[in-house]
Amino acid sequence: LFIGKNPWQSHGIQRARTPVRDIAKDPERTLIVIDPKRTETADLADIHLAVQPGRDVWLLAAIAAAIVQDGWIDRDWMDAHVEGAEEVLEHLSTLPVGRYAALTGIDESTIRNVAKVIGSARSVAALEDLGVQMNRHSTLVSYTQRLLWILTGNFGRPGTNYLPNGLGAIGRGTPGGTSPVTGARIIAGLMPCNSIAEEILTEHPDRFRAMIVESANPVHSLAQSDAFRQAMRSLDCSVVIDIAMTETAREADYVLPTSTQYEKAEAAFFNFEFPDNYFHLRKPVLPLSLIHI
Repeated sequence: LFIGKNPWQSHGIQRARTPVRDIAKDPERTLIVIDPKRTETADLADIHLAVQPGRDVWLLAAIAAAIVQDGWIDRDWMDAHVEGAEEVLEHLSTLPVGRYAALTGIDESTIRNVAKVIGSARSVAALEDLGVQMNRHSTLVSYTQRLLWILTGNFGRPGTNYLPNGLGAIGRGTPGGTSPVTGARIIAGLMPCNSIAEEILTEHPDRFRAMIVESANPVHSLAQSDAFRQAMRSLDCSVVIDIAMTETAREADYVLPTSTQYEKAEAAFFNFEFPDNYFHLRKPVLPLSLIHI
């Protein structure tokens, strides 16, 4: 199940076009694509749900409700692995699938058929991407798509969804993990970005005094740009590593220009394959001398 994703072009999985083509050709597997556009991946899909733009959450909620209402939930698996499900199940059991279907532009019968396909499959894996993550109600969309594979018990076994091992610490936090000034919780070694300025703009003896920013532009992309700009100027030392003179770089004490993606070897950043990871290093496209000429 691809949601707001066209791996034929955007990849996101190893050798994307080969497995997408293999899935499409395999009569034992069903490829479902949720996308307003008729993308290359949608062309290969067994089921293309051309949802109205921005209405993904209504579609996913309707599918989840149909899974519950039509009896496709894996109750034994949920009883063994899920806590606090009753409130969600109660809500989905009364959700008006037909009314939600009308909002999405997808027939109710099609939605209930998709619920049947997902609920009766031996295994289900779902993958979402920027098409929904950078769209309306993105957090709720991400939550609701997870309901589809949690309700049907498709988690933690071959052919289903999983969580990368590196995300395991998120639930536990980091021992002693709070920031020195605001007391913001540090999760998996990371602190909330929007707390950084407040950690700097203070007379607290343990305030942040130096910062290295690499390939990011927090003065532009974080909340309260003015506060972050002031924080950058208040640091004892700040270094920005980037290929462009960004808003953040303009406030730094030192700017270290780096090579572009065309001039250097590149590798995939999100290599979250399971259970084995593979690393693919790509050679530079252009010699360094050409760029500088």
